[in-house]
Amino acid sequence: MRVPFKATLTLASLAFMLASLSGASASLPTVGRQPIAESPCPAGGLVDDEFRDAALQALDRLVVKAPGQPAHGAIQSHHAAGHLDSQGRAWHQVTAYAANLAVLGALRLSPSVLPLAEDWLRWQARHIEAQGPNRGVVLDHWVRDGGQEESICPEGIAQRLCGHVDAHDSTAATTLLLAEAYVRHGGNADLLREPPVRLALESAAMAMAQLTTADGLTLAKPDYPIVYTMDAAEVIASWRAWARLQRTVYSQPASAYVSSALADRAQKAMHAKLWDPKSQAWKVSLDGGAPEFKRWYPDTMAQAWPMLWGVVPAAKRSHVDLWRRSMAAWQRRDVTGT
Repeated sequence: MRVPFKATLTLASLAFMLASLSGASASLPTVGRQPIAESPCPAGGLVDDEFRDAALQALDRLVVKAPGQPAHGAIQSHHAAGHLDSQGRAWHQVTAYAANLAVLGALRLSPSVLPLAEDWLRWQARHIEAQGPNRGVVLDHWVRDGGQEESICPEGIAQRLCGHVDAHDSTAATTLLLAEAYVRHGGNADLLREPPVRLALESAAMAMAQLTTADGLTLAKPDYPIVYTMDAAEVIASWRAWARLQRTVYSQPASAYVSSALADRAQKAMHAKLWDPKSQAWKVSLDGGAPEFKRWYPDTMAQAWPMLWGVVPAAKRSHVDLWRRSMAAWQRRDVTGT
């Protein structure tokens, strides 16, 4: 299985994802969906104001502030350095997928995040692959302390971390989701019309299209042909987000219709092929069996993703019961160690 970045998000990412579940009508972006009538979690904030503010501060400290430098606007995955080169210089990893999730959640909490989101979208536009097998995807980068230098393969780092990306489909999907959320939360749509940003978003959509199989689901990578439930949920939501941008920002109703159709086809295939009728739960992947709820990642998380991204109605009793059932099994393991 691929490196589980979905299980290793920063404190900021985790806080914002928890905050997104707060209240009866909250979820991660649900473009084109009706408001949720009942949350799978109890009503009321799961994250108090102090924790929310601490998370916002944590995110701000992860941002590279180096005006005029290519690294300006990058969002580091961790506060601590992830690599020291032979000269003892500290390098920090930048992972687009995790950062996109963090900013998506942060935009829900405060308009003060909009400038940060703008710089991050522009950073991605400058670093998205323009050609080759990784076209339309932002590879993991490394930024040296101070933001004066960046690389996809700094000196002395393990070769497996050079030019790495956890998954093409979900990385491209979250870039589109972030762009739509930026506008929806009050951002200036003109940013998305800037040629480099628009080209980056179109390239991300093309990357997803190229990974799409005959049934509408996407492969994780061109050289890793696995279909994951979590990725499918993100891709479906991102096609709907992209369709909205095509209609409202780019005045392309015909293209928006195609994107919506891709979302519908993928959603139908997801229900038909990734749902396990016997266990009445989501499989982790197309070739997987019934999930094992004693494992938080990926089995338990796979039950949350379709609801979080609005792919299934979170208010539907069967989905609420599924989430509570999966959480109960995992919590029992946490307590008993079995």
